[in-house]
Amino acid sequence: KTRKQAIFFENAGGAQVPQSCIDYMAASLQCRHRSVIGTQSKAAARETARVILGAADEDAVVFGANATVLLASLAQRYVQQKLLCATDEVVISTENHKANFDPWIAAALQVGATVKLWTPSLMQQPQNLPSTSNYQRSASLHQLITPQTRIVAIPHASNILGNLEPVAFLSGIIKSRSRGRAHIVVDGVAAVPHIFPGFNESLGNIDWYVVSMHKLFGPHLGVLVGRRGQAMEQLSVATQESFLSSLESGTVNIEGCAGVVGLGVYFRSLARFYHTSTNGRDDIKLQLRTSLTGENVVEEPGHRTLITSGDVVSLDDVKLAYSMIRRVEIRLTNFLIQGLGRSQFVRILGCPLSNSSLPCHEEQSTLLVRLPTVSFLHDTISSQQIYRFCKDRGIICRHGLFLCTEFFAADFGLENNPDGLLRVSLSHYNTVEEISELFNVLDSIPGWHGRD
Repeated sequence: KTRKQAIFFENAGGAQVPQSCIDYMAASLQCRHRSVIGTQSKAAARETARVILGAADEDAVVFGANATVLLASLAQRYVQQKLLCATDEVVISTENHKANFDPWIAAALQVGATVKLWTPSLMQQPQNLPSTSNYQRSASLHQLITPQTRIVAIPHASNILGNLEPVAFLSGIIKSRSRGRAHIVVDGVAAVPHIFPGFNESLGNIDWYVVSMHKLFGPHLGVLVGRRGQAMEQLSVATQESFLSSLESGTVNIEGCAGVVGLGVYFRSLARFYHTSTNGRDDIKLQLRTSLTGENVVEEPGHRTLITSGDVVSLDDVKLAYSMIRRVEIRLTNFLIQGLGRSQFVRILGCPLSNSSLPCHEEQSTLLVRLPTVSFLHDTISSQQIYRFCKDRGIICRHGLFLCTEFFAADFGLENNPDGLLRVSLSHYNTVEEISELFNVLDSIPGWHGRD
């Protein structure tokens, strides 16, 4: 008996991987030659990551085990280089994943720096504060940034709320009010599967941007981009190469690097699919299982060296692929949110539909971008019950608090909720039909609409 294929709605925890990425990684493992193929893979992967993230040639691209490790290493680098001291202030968004929260709290405690917490999703001072908190808190970033601010750590998007922060706008506030002294660290993990980050085009004057490639349809590999300028100069690094060696300890994951190059090939296939199949239509129904499981793009290892300069995706193809992804996901996200809203007992966290003009906090001055990461609570059914009911019927989602900060949990009244939220996180390869199947399952849960 053939089992029905599961429907995967847990992309925020780790996305599905295209065949091109798998092929490149497999070929790397089949023909291991560290000094030749390894060097080629690292160089091509660095260039591929640079293009996908929109960094400039002079920006540093650093590889690590994952975003958590890279951020911890960066925070300790500030301590070791005495770039963070007792007279400094560290401002951290409570919407951060703990990966961009805990390392800066630890670094501040090590040197005696002042910690301030920004609560961007709350319009007023929250009432539910963790008993251990002595930190100044405000929903206004203007009130928190001063000429003593050294570090500002924010997410590009929350992995729970699904709202994209206006990073370029925020960076202007931060640099202006700190008189250029603050270094801005942005966690892009929850954003890059859905939008082109444009490190040098769209994010203003930020200093650091970190991602985990396994959320971006790639291998388990972290990437940190650093802007050539004040931050790296003040870390007393003379050249990009010495900066890389200071954070890239040990041997970089070579097969992971090969997978990043294969990810670039996938982006190129999306751009080609756009050209040949869609003619730029707004109602694209993107069926990507062909791309995800398509042709083997790697020749036998003995026929040529694994990586060539021609394997690196172009910036134009990356932008085109992302524009296509965004079009598809807007439709999917709105369909999901509208369907969940059919039950009066469902409370969705975050702002409403994609392309809404409703400001989510006082710093928001531009059109809201709602990503397809949707978290909700049901008034009478626990998130764990919903998760199990869906899982038993072949729908993969997730429940919990997703490594959010204790302050975020308290702000949303989740600190005493062991089951946390139910999260449905879509990607561009999901379909309206799959979401409709989710609705059928949810509607069949006893009490979903309040009826026995």
